[in-house]
Amino acid sequence: SSDLEYELVVSNDSGSWRRRTGDIVEHTGWMGKAPVISFKGRRELVLSHAGERITQRQIIDTMSELASTSQIPSLGEFTIYMDQSPERVGRYRAALEFENATKPGTAAALASLLDENLKRRSGNYAAARQAGKLECPIVDILESGGFERFRSFQASKVNLGNSKIPEISTAWTHVNFLRGLPLVQSSSIGT
Repeated sequence: SSDLEYELVVSNDSGSWRRRTGDIVEHTGWMGKAPVISFKGRRELVLSHAGERITQRQIIDTMSELASTSQIPSLGEFTIYMDQSPERVGRYRAALEFENATKPGTAAALASLLDENLKRRSGNYAAARQAGKLECPIVDILESGGFERFRSFQASKVNLGNSKIPEISTAWTHVNFLRGLPLVQSSSIGT
């Protein structure tokens, strides 16, 4: 049936039976007798600092909703990760790249919109924010080409050609690389 999401399970005749891949796909139709599927995300990818457990699906839906309105015109790629340091409470940090130039104040406005949307999608996120266990997210707008540099960095580490930009990253090598990329704007510095 169309519009249902499934987790892929792979079996082969070499002894690997019913192996869960963690990939979530949506059945979108048929091409002859073959099903047409669309990749929706990974089952186990979550961000959590205070027990809120924000899933990759919630992040993708949030960003898609913001992009479908005029809230985020010309959004290219993005990654969201936990920004933690010992001297402060945790918060999410979004690295975004736009296809066109952004106006001053865009990063701060998007940080607020991201926060409100996540509060609406997750009661646990809203409760953590209200209890002071999470701060408002930070939005960093990368210079053009930032994600291409990130993709090259990923490929050099795992010897792949065209690496996918993760919507959620929990890998500290990714986080450290992203934090070092040049920015156009950041909601953390009021530009």
